[in-house]
Amino acid sequence: MKFLVLVFLLCASLYSGLAELIKFHQNAFKKSLNTWKSLKFKNYDYTVVSFREENVGRTTIKVRNGKVVRRTYIETRLFYYPGDYEEFWDEKTPEEVGSREGEFPYYDIVPAVTLDEVYTFCQNEILTQDLMPEDLEESKAVFEMLKGGIISKCAFYPPLCYGCSTFVFIENVKKRCE
Repeated sequence: MKFLVLVFLLCASLYSGLAELIKFHQNAFKKSLNTWKSLKFKNYDYTVVSFREENVGRTTIKVRNGKVVRRTYIETRLFYYPGDYEEFWDEKTPEEVGSREGEFPYYDIVPAVTLDEVYTFCQNEILTQDLMPEDLEESKAVFEMLKGGIISKCAFYPPLCYGCSTFVFIENVKKRCE
C-alpha cells in the first residue's frame, strides 16, 4: 500500500511540474502576443536564423500591409569571410514569394508567413507538445522574447532525439514606414 502511495505522489509531482512549465510558457506567450498585437505593425521586416551543421541560414521576411511581399535567404559557413556564402536566393515577386518549401518548417526553409502566423505556429506546434512525465526532465520547451516583448525563441527539444527539435529563432524585427 505504501508503494502505491509513493508511486501516486511521484506521478502527481511530475504532472504538477509539467503543469507549472506549461503555465509559465503560456503566460510568457500571452504577454508577448499581447505586446505584438498592441504594436499593430502592418509594415515590418523580420529575420529568422536557422542552424544546420556548420552553416547558418538567415531568412528575412518583408511584410507590407499585413502581407508577405518578399523573402530572402542567405546561408553562410559558421566561420566565414564577409561576402562568401553557400546559398542565396531572393523571392521578389508575388509568384515567387513562398514558392520554395522545405520538409521541416523553420529548419529547411522558413515559411513566407507574417509574425501573426509565427505566433500561431509556436502556440499550436511547439508549446503544446505532448510530454510524458518520464520525459519531463530530459525535454525542454523554451519561449523567449526580444527586448520589446516580441517573440524571439520558441523551441521544443524532445528527449534523446538529436535533430527532432522544433524551433523558431527570430533575430530581429524592424518596423517600416513604407
